[in-house]
Amino acid sequence: MRGLLGSGACGIGPRGGAIARTVTFYPCVCSAPGRLSSPRREPSLAFLAGPVPLPPRRSGGCTRGVRNWIWWRIRCPALGIGSPRCGFFPPRGSASTLPISSSEEVDVVSVDEAAAPQFPQYEELLEVVTRAVAKLSIDWPAEPLVEPQKSKLDERFLRSRPPPARRSLPFFPDLHTEVSRSWNTPFSSRLFIPASYNYGYVAGLDERGYRAMPRVEQTLASYLSPESASSLKAPVLPSKPLRVTSALVGKGYTAAGQAGACLHTMSVLQAYQADLLKELDEGEEIKDSDISELRRTADLSLRATKETARAIGRSMAALVVAERHLWLTLSDMKEKDRVFLLDAPLSPAGLFGDAVNAVVDRYQEARKQAAAFQRFLPRRRPAHGAAATGEPPVYQLLVQGSTKTERGHSHSSPSRASAPSGGKRVAPHYSVSGSPLCPREIVLPTLPVLQGAAVSSEHPPQFFPPGNVAGLGSSPPPRGSLGPLVQVLPAGLPFQDTVPAAHVTPETSLERLVPLVDHLAAWKLLPNVSAWVLHTVERGYRIQFGAPPPPFNGVFPTLVGPEQGLVMEQEVATLLRKEAIEVVPPHVRESGFYSRYFIVPKKDGGLRPILDLRVLNRSVKRLKFRMLTIKQVVSQIRSEDWFVTIDLKDAYFHVSILPHHRKFLRFAFRGEAYQYRVLPFGLALSPRTFTKCVDAALAPLRLQGIRILNYIDDWLILAQSEMEAVRHRDVVLAHMKALGLRLNAKKSVLSPLQRTTYLGVVWDSTTMQARLSPARIESILTAVKRVKEGRSLTVKQFQQLLGLMAAASNVIPFGLLYMRPLQWWLKTKGFSPRGNSLRMIRVTRRCLRALDMWRKPWFLSQGPVLGAPCRRATLATDASLTGWGAVMSGHPARGLWSGHQLTWHINCLEMLAVFRALKHFLPDLRDRHVLVRTDNTSVVSYINHQGGLRSRPLYKLAHQILVWSQDKLLSLRAVYVPGHLNVGADILSRQGPRPGEWMLHPEVVKQIWRVFGPAQVDLFATRGNTQCPLWYSLVHPAPLGLDAMVQTWPRLRLSPVLAGPSMVLGPDFSSRRLSLGDSRQERSPLTGRGLHSSPPAGAVEALGVASEGAHLLASGLSTEVVETILQSRAPSTRKLYALKWKLFTSWCGHRQQDPVNCPVGSVLEFLQSRLSAGLSHSTLKVYVAAIAAYHAPLGGLSVGRDPLVTRFLRGALRLRPPVRPRVPTWDLSVVLEALCRAPFEPIEEISDRFLTLKTVLLLALSSLKRVGDLQALSVAPSFLDFAPGLLKAFLYPKPGYVPKVPSSTPRPVVLQAFCPPPFLDADHQKRNCMCPVRALDAYVHRAARWRKSDQLFVCYGPPKRGLPASKQTLSRWVVDAICSAYESSDLPPPLEVRAHSTRSMAASKAFLAGVPMQDICNAAGWSSPLTFVRFYELDLRVSPGASVLRPSTS
Repeated sequence: MRGLLGSGACGIGPRGGAIARTVTFYPCVCSAPGRLSSPRREPSLAFLAGPVPLPPRRSGGCTRGVRNWIWWRIRCPALGIGSPRCGFFPPRGSASTLPISSSEEVDVVSVDEAAAPQFPQYEELLEVVTRAVAKLSIDWPAEPLVEPQKSKLDERFLRSRPPPARRSLPFFPDLHTEVSRSWNTPFSSRLFIPASYNYGYVAGLDERGYRAMPRVEQTLASYLSPESASSLKAPVLPSKPLRVTSALVGKGYTAAGQAGACLHTMSVLQAYQADLLKELDEGEEIKDSDISELRRTADLSLRATKETARAIGRSMAALVVAERHLWLTLSDMKEKDRVFLLDAPLSPAGLFGDAVNAVVDRYQEARKQAAAFQRFLPRRRPAHGAAATGEPPVYQLLVQGSTKTERGHSHSSPSRASAPSGGKRVAPHYSVSGSPLCPREIVLPTLPVLQGAAVSSEHPPQFFPPGNVAGLGSSPPPRGSLGPLVQVLPAGLPFQDTVPAAHVTPETSLERLVPLVDHLAAWKLLPNVSAWVLHTVERGYRIQFGAPPPPFNGVFPTLVGPEQGLVMEQEVATLLRKEAIEVVPPHVRESGFYSRYFIVPKKDGGLRPILDLRVLNRSVKRLKFRMLTIKQVVSQIRSEDWFVTIDLKDAYFHVSILPHHRKFLRFAFRGEAYQYRVLPFGLALSPRTFTKCVDAALAPLRLQGIRILNYIDDWLILAQSEMEAVRHRDVVLAHMKALGLRLNAKKSVLSPLQRTTYLGVVWDSTTMQARLSPARIESILTAVKRVKEGRSLTVKQFQQLLGLMAAASNVIPFGLLYMRPLQWWLKTKGFSPRGNSLRMIRVTRRCLRALDMWRKPWFLSQGPVLGAPCRRATLATDASLTGWGAVMSGHPARGLWSGHQLTWHINCLEMLAVFRALKHFLPDLRDRHVLVRTDNTSVVSYINHQGGLRSRPLYKLAHQILVWSQDKLLSLRAVYVPGHLNVGADILSRQGPRPGEWMLHPEVVKQIWRVFGPAQVDLFATRGNTQCPLWYSLVHPAPLGLDAMVQTWPRLRLSPVLAGPSMVLGPDFSSRRLSLGDSRQERSPLTGRGLHSSPPAGAVEALGVASEGAHLLASGLSTEVVETILQSRAPSTRKLYALKWKLFTSWCGHRQQDPVNCPVGSVLEFLQSRLSAGLSHSTLKVYVAAIAAYHAPLGGLSVGRDPLVTRFLRGALRLRPPVRPRVPTWDLSVVLEALCRAPFEPIEEISDRFLTLKTVLLLALSSLKRVGDLQALSVAPSFLDFAPGLLKAFLYPKPGYVPKVPSSTPRPVVLQAFCPPPFLDADHQKRNCMCPVRALDAYVHRAARWRKSDQLFVCYGPPKRGLPASKQTLSRWVVDAICSAYESSDLPPPLEVRAHSTRSMAASKAFLAGVPMQDICNAAGWSSPLTFVRFYELDLRVSPGASVLRPSTS
């Protein structure tokens, strides 16, 4: 065979070692771009690997025979081996090539146009297709006519018939839509679709190979891969990449089988359709049933065509994914990145499409890290230097052996390594020895980035082959286990006879850390230093956990690449020399919490190791603190200031860690476990902890008048003269030395300057200007230049760009304003910071327009004017739905809305009001700092934050205002003012006073009453302008009801003239009166005989109180007496009665009965409906009391004393006796035990929330008081006293407090200290954590910082921070405290916990402990022990069986 074809044609080498890569095709197969061949690999992905050679040949003749057989199957797929037609192939150069994959090309036989056979079927096909294209309106562009080339061999005399020009068939876009349905997610798309299963469920598919790819024969598999062959299961490929490739190819084969199965169904339908047409053609008449059958057959055939196209698309997608996988196996990508690239949408332009940009960016990042690592590579020492000094090399790469090829030549490239005799290729191992940082031989791990990109061009990749990953406790493999070894480095390579680089880590120093505890005496001399700071300095920082610390989950080693491993070794050695870390003793290694290190590039090109504490940070509290901002620096700088910048060395390392908390800061590297002794980078609370300590250290300097600003370890000294700056600098440096703070002289600028760089900003006190540093400007311009139209960037890249812009906006005056267009564009693209950071977003022209301003260097060079504004012009604005108003320095301005503005949202009208006011007062506001006062928080936010992302119309208005004010105002700020303080602008916006906001003068009212007599009811009033004790109103409160025009007026002296009807009722009162009728002339709307069957819901709510007051006034009592009687009930009782009365009036309204004068039978019917609904006897008593309070007397008696009502309640008691649970719903011991640990301890460090919850719960338990009694407590000096030594605390209610039971005298709350110091043992100290006096003292001192009321308990969180807490809030706090205690104990929170349960729990516990019952009743406010027994007693006793089951203690 080889002699027949020739080696050149066959593609077989001299020894048969290469497979032929040409397949013959004929041009009758039409291909469209991206359809016939898979997309080619992008040139930018060439870094993944070089040219991919075929796998090396296996020795043995059988392998060669298999290769030849494969070659013949590729070369002649349709011809048998012995066929006489396969005896000739055209030479290789005569055929054009067609790519079938990203790395392979095939030969296509060129057939001359004139020699192409012409068939009648083709002409008929063109004719029918032409009509079909016209019918379906498909775009079918005409092909250019090519004149045939004339030849001297053409006919001269005979008539020649040139064949018609061949034309490509039309492309059907709808079919392509079905084919490409699965191309958006080719890797994750499903294989078996129900619809295709319906059309592809053909009999005999499994027997004929349609369902799945045939399995490899057992005999051949055992020969090709003996180690993976097994007689117990089906043979599998030996490696994971091969198995994945096989699965993807199998998926494509199965999808193609589905397409073939659907073709069977479609062929049957088309054949059946042809037979039906033939019958119609031959028949005499056309039947409707035949036409209907043809229609159904045509539609079913089209459906089958759809499913066939989709299956073909899935097959193509699976093959493209397989091709992608083959290329990605050449890289060391993470699994999630690999899946992202595999599932990228298909594009005919390239194999990876738009996702290639993400791969290129990863490669560039890897190159950047590799280039940065070159600064840390050991440099070759001159030969004479090495010989002269005789120093041993620091790093040596041990050559373990060499291997030879078949010809016996030695190769140094690791990619040419041969596999051992067993058939597996073993990756070579390399060891580093001879280093003081590596006392034993260590295996270099694999670089976790793309191969070929980890090392710069200065050192070729073959010097750093991939190796195994070094884990904790790993050791080099045995010498005899690798078979033939590989010689990697020839003599004289850079790793031999080398010394480490001079600048390993510029910011680190090998100077030993001096703990701050050595300078504790100096820290104690600081004025007003907090106890927490002294405790942290003396004993170390105690990590403030907000949740239980993470448990021990094993020792996780740090895995890094070979280059990064060198940096990591130097980092560990440096930390050990500084004593920042320590080796974990072997006996405690299996405890604590281990984190990993990762390496990031620094701005100067170096590498920085960072401890990954993200998991630990989830358990740490989220404590807020204030850090220095750019705006604060701007306001602190004065004209002609001198600057001195100080940088601290090893900032966080100044703070030690509490010894028993160091176990949470462990890491493992190179078989050793370490733990931090000092505050590490990466801990969430490290900035807060260090800032708190630095603030305490700088406090005495600031008291001396030294102006010093601190941002973590960067300090700025400001002084008015150069000599003063030098003097202050010397004082600060001496103070730092006394406190043990170390100076970084390299980064500090100790010479006074009037122009300096601080926090990335250039500050100039001579011009009073600030601008970004050139480095930051260059970084922004570089990031913006990467955004090009048509290119796709990841979400993470856009996040980085937004981060640069947001940070620069602190300096650039209108930076946020010009950042909003990009944010709005990203919002339309579904941008989400919490989504997939690798999702691609294509850049459009609108995105480029949004970045126009950020490409201009003059815009980036802008900055604010330094110094705080001495004075601002204040402007108050407001808007209503009718107009706007503004007030400035007593001068008013107002206007009305017109046209489409009347339909705007009120927020937009408020913003437009600000714009109109600024334009109106512009002559007085020009070149001034302006402060706008408005009662709309959205306007304040959009002005101060230069726009927003919630409302686009509001953003556009804010954009117009800010752009308009750029060259007219020095600055524009807004501040929120409550509506009741913005009266002037509000009145102007409404073009006059609001109805109900004015009243007659009291003297005028008295004169009217002298003539007509005093009135008792005001028909049109509010609480603010009423002149009578009773009144009607449209708003709450309304004692006699809402809207006097629909009420039954009492027969008292009325006053409709004290306020005009339009004052309270509004301008539409006339229409309402005409539509409702005059209640004084029409019949009562509550009797059912008038115009209305039921009054409005709001009017019914206050009708009962109105009727009660009317009855009392009718009995001859004065208005003052009636008002006092109406205040006899507690507010909670009045609210409860009003709710029950509202339900009763609603029930009467549906039955057209008067709730005030209905008979007792109606009351009983209502009570029976409530009883049938499941209400208890006690609840029915509340209904009776509420009805009796507002109902008219019956026979001189109230409803509650009627004999029938009394008997009804007795019957309800017998039918439904009260059932009170005797078992507590929560365990007191669990709650008290939880109060002694986190998150409720240590009490000095816990948050305001948990301190409040703990104090409220302890007071409720120790005092046995109701929540209302706790709300009445005060912190005024005469209402709260502590005994000496905090042994007792005395709390008194505020004056005028009336308890729930007025007969009981309010007693002071006396709290007794629990287990006070000195402590006898640890258990005694732990019990002191439950002391209510201790918690109360800590709460009073903590809440004094935000308290705005004398009430004891005030709200701790915004927006009501510092305001008095209501009873509902206190109840919620008690329940939250109990639930939080259960959660901190890893127990599910109890169900149906009520705040009132603390009284029953505490009283029952006290009674069980032997406290006299009279003392319990006095503390709880009960008149007799019967109350405790009937309603509060719980069964807390221990049964005898429990004592039997206890283990005996002997």
